[in-house]
Amino acid sequence: MSLLALVSVLCTHGGCAGVDAAQNAGITVQQIRQLEDLDAVLPLMPDSIAAIYRAYDTEAFYAQHDARIGSVIRLLDSLNGCVPPGFQFDSLVIDHSAASFGLAGRIHHTFAISSSYFFLFQDARVLRSVVFHEFGHVMYDLLPAAVKDTLTHVWDTLGRASLLYLFTDGEYSHNAKFGGHPYDSPAELFASTYNLLHNNLEELDARVQYIDEGAFWTVRRLLALVLLETPV
Repeated sequence: MSLLALVSVLCTHGGCAGVDAAQNAGITVQQIRQLEDLDAVLPLMPDSIAAIYRAYDTEAFYAQHDARIGSVIRLLDSLNGCVPPGFQFDSLVIDHSAASFGLAGRIHHTFAISSSYFFLFQDARVLRSVVFHEFGHVMYDLLPAAVKDTLTHVWDTLGRASLLYLFTDGEYSHNAKFGGHPYDSPAELFASTYNLLHNNLEELDARVQYIDEGAFWTVRRLLALVLLETPV
């Protein structure tokens, strides 16, 4: 039986079906301005995204995206088999609020993802990449302290060499252009690398071939660490 038998709906900012259009105008001026800041990496214009939120119909959303929601659940179930029960996901939450635009993450045993990923991207591989990135955080949490220390050293070294850009998920195909931020921490570097190794290996390998020889082995060390410490 699937561990992800429950699909929850987080109804905030008027995101529930049956709310009329006046009440459902749950996107603020500030949120529109934030979308405008991301304009260059969005597949839709900010005004179009705002219009989707204003006319949001949760029932219609699930009718349209049921198959892809099911694929996310099956992928999470598959990945769950590689980690201890205490680290597995047991539910999926799709957040329909404009405030959560572009967000995804783990909340205890729940995988939370913004509905924006479904209506922005028709490519199921984008959802796959989001899931793998967030599952990379689970894998990072399972690492021994000594491995985390080594990753911190690798992160520092790559940062000084200005090479963290190589692991920015959004720079690769079938990823949200605003996705991935390996500059933030060793944990984010690990999660992004985990995603890229499983979904963009050929692209990543092609880019690594052109880096300075002095940094080549640091990059290879990172890739080896992620592969050795993650069974998936």
